[in-house]
Amino acid sequence: MQRLGFGLIHIFLLGIVLWVAPVMAQEQVSENVSPTPLAETPVLSETTQKEQVEVSAEAVNKVMPSYNLNLKQLIDEANKNINKVDAKLKEEEIFERNKERELKVRENFERGNSLYAEGKLKEAKEAWNEALSITKDPEMKGYIQQAEKKAKEEETAKREAELEAKRKQENEAREQARLAAEQKRQEELAQKEAAKKQREEQARLEKQQKEQERARQKAEEQRKTELKKQQDAQAKAEKEANRQEELAKKENERQEREQARLAAEQKRQEELAQKKAAAEQEKQAALQKKEEERIEKQKQVELKKQQDAQLKAEKEAKCQQELAKKEEQRLEKQRQTELKKQQQTQACIEKQRKKEERLRQEEIKKKMKELESNPGLK
Repeated sequence: MQRLGFGLIHIFLLGIVLWVAPVMAQEQVSENVSPTPLAETPVLSETTQKEQVEVSAEAVNKVMPSYNLNLKQLIDEANKNINKVDAKLKEEEIFERNKERELKVRENFERGNSLYAEGKLKEAKEAWNEALSITKDPEMKGYIQQAEKKAKEEETAKREAELEAKRKQENEAREQARLAAEQKRQEELAQKEAAKKQREEQARLEKQQKEQERARQKAEEQRKTELKKQQDAQAKAEKEANRQEELAKKENERQEREQARLAAEQKRQEELAQKKAAAEQEKQAALQKKEEERIEKQKQVELKKQQDAQLKAEKEAKCQQELAKKEEQRLEKQRQTELKKQQQTQACIEKQRKKEERLRQEEIKKKMKELESNPGLK
């Protein structure tokens, strides 16, 4: 069917060539005819113009050899293309047959392995021999070489993948070391910041204590000033009393009674002044005590805030350390898993290689036995 189809294509191409060739010849002939200059050509009728377009037989005979040569080249090219297509189709058919053979070889090989595992040694040997007999087909020689080349390419790609995985692991290790260094640097910065805050808080408390001391000294000075004023007032009152006493001596009994009244009034004023001074002192002492209690309470609150901040920073640092440790454990576990998978894959490949080697040895021994039993084969 395929050859019949290509034959029809061949005939179709020849028909196209035979149809196109006269047209090409006519165009070449018209190009060879030299045109008449316009200045020398008078106005012609339609009949005269048709007569000038006609081509002589000699001109056609001159062009035909070129046409025949081009047709031969087309035929040769068509034959070459047909041969190429036939070769390509043959290669594809061989490839398909080899694929079917490969499937059969694999099936027989697996069947032999299964039989060998079941203890059926004779049946397993027959299955393996059947697989080897399929590979001895001449068409399988190039296919086996291509399969070996493909296996080598896959092995090279696998090694490149392993190298890439190794480079990736090294990069991850470097990144992990960098993260650890960055974490350590962050912890040092946090410790420095906490120490700085503690120093600032200590300086603030010392400044506050100094301000409180200045306020206490100022209150003491004010108290002394008030006391001095009271003493001056008392001295002045005594002086006034003495003066009144001198006047009383000069005056009569009315003045003495007035003096007694004034003395009583003075005594009352002194008592009131003393009571007032005592009350003022008690008030100042109570205010000072309240101020000291407030300062002490504020100091305790600030200290508690500082302790809470320090505990929070320590807790945060501990949490960061635990997260880093968990991440490191996860990476280590992942690396161990990858390594285990690689070892399992390598073990499978080694096991497969040993099986193939054992099969080749058995095949060689079998051939040697055949050669020994049949010397004529040498």
